[in-house]
Amino acid sequence: MPELAAAGHQADAGAKARAHQNWAILAGAATLNAALLWLASHASSALGLIAAATLFAFTNNTLFALMHEAVHGNFDPRQSRNDLGGSIAAAFFPTAFTLQRSAHLTHHRNNRSELERFDYIGPDEAIPLKTAQWFSILTGLYWAGIPLFLVFYTLFAELVPWRRLNAEHGGFSKQTSAGEFLESLMRLPLRRVRAEFLASVALQAALFIALDLSLAGWAACYAAFALAWSSLQYADHAFSRLDRVEGAWNLVVGGFTRRMFLNYHCHLEHHRDQDCPWQALPSRMQSTRNPPRRFLSILLLMWQGPRLLPGSHQGAPRERLLARCVIAAHVAIFGVVFSLVYGLSSIDFVSRQVRYDLSLPIDALAPFVPASAAIYLTITPLLLIAALVQQEPRRTLPLLGALVFQVVIAGLCFILFPVVPPSPPPVPAGTITAQLYALADSVNLIGNCMPSLHVALALSCAWAAGSMVRPLWSAVIWIWALAICLSTWLTWQHWLLDIAGGALLAWIGMGLVGPWLTRARDRIEAELIGPAEVSG
Repeated sequence: MPELAAAGHQADAGAKARAHQNWAILAGAATLNAALLWLASHASSALGLIAAATLFAFTNNTLFALMHEAVHGNFDPRQSRNDLGGSIAAAFFPTAFTLQRSAHLTHHRNNRSELERFDYIGPDEAIPLKTAQWFSILTGLYWAGIPLFLVFYTLFAELVPWRRLNAEHGGFSKQTSAGEFLESLMRLPLRRVRAEFLASVALQAALFIALDLSLAGWAACYAAFALAWSSLQYADHAFSRLDRVEGAWNLVVGGFTRRMFLNYHCHLEHHRDQDCPWQALPSRMQSTRNPPRRFLSILLLMWQGPRLLPGSHQGAPRERLLARCVIAAHVAIFGVVFSLVYGLSSIDFVSRQVRYDLSLPIDALAPFVPASAAIYLTITPLLLIAALVQQEPRRTLPLLGALVFQVVIAGLCFILFPVVPPSPPPVPAGTITAQLYALADSVNLIGNCMPSLHVALALSCAWAAGSMVRPLWSAVIWIWALAICLSTWLTWQHWLLDIAGGALLAWIGMGLVGPWLTRARDRIEAELIGPAEVSG
């Protein structure tokens, strides 16, 4: 008996020590969040904004991890303090703690079941809907849906026939697990959920007022957080066993990331013992026989899209439909990334006082041919053709990775090394040539010179598409791409050094990055993908 009493006393002391640590981390992460929001809102350069938003993605995930601890009652041994800590952390999400607890425990009950098998598509499931849901998780749109739903719920909860919706739910709610969510929603105390969310909104408003936050700075921080948080929420389950407990991964990440996420990546151990506090998870992970998987490897495989459920014999038509849906998602995602990076770097260029001149003597000899703007504008159809001829997500995935790499590297170059663009002579108004040139000039925005993304993307498209078609068509595509490269000089949009930089970037992306992504994808695919393991 004395031994049992001593053990209980020791356990209580350990729980209190962990609670004190959790409260200290909560205070520190909340303070860092506020500081980073202020830095992002008052940054004098795009680099400062990017740095603040990137760090915010880590610190706000620390707060999410603490909210996750509170959901399972591991934040503080006293329930009132546990729920208070969870509510404070939830305000930075922002969400309502009671709703989050209900949704997360619903996830544990249905993990890897038909209701939460987002990576596999069954024969009775709509492929476009399942694909859209998958990429909403990867791109962070999943996060945005939570506060948006809570706004609607706070305003109109009494007006919505939740029970009727749940009773009549069909394919949509079954595929998205909305039915189970609605069922758990009906059991929640409406006033508490509403009060918690209003408290979260009040905290966000107080931060805006007290710190004089800008909408752009706030949005940049939460966009970075949404991307980091949302993608992790299924990387720890994707392509794992179809088992409620064992259907999760222990993920390998860097030491800094693991600490900032409070060991959240030890996810299989968490599913095995939900009462295990985050401080003890690494020791469980070290003793397990299940090999951990690299987070970035699984994330890469996820970007190839969901898959038809193994053994479901769905046939070639559904395979083709799934491939088209994933390729369409890849094209749309690249368009968004390009628009954001290209647009933000152009805005940054306008504010720059110091700009570099890369013109060479030979640039003065370039003929000004405004009619070549018609060729310059064909970069978009060339990109679409390059994607379509790939035919399979296995091919578009490394192409997407290579192109996104090029856009991000070019964006950093635009910010770090702003180059004075050429100054073309005026084009006589009132002609089709003038209209085409004006359109090309507006598409090019201001700045964004070195390296030329027009050149990098055109050559990359020819590289990717040329190997997929017959030699005659390959020659046509290469001539087309080279004509686009030449048009950047003849329209006076770029210097020759810009063009050379774009060609180098294309070689790095397609010659190094794309093949490396292919090898990494093949390696993790060989390890994970096979007949789905179904446990009774």
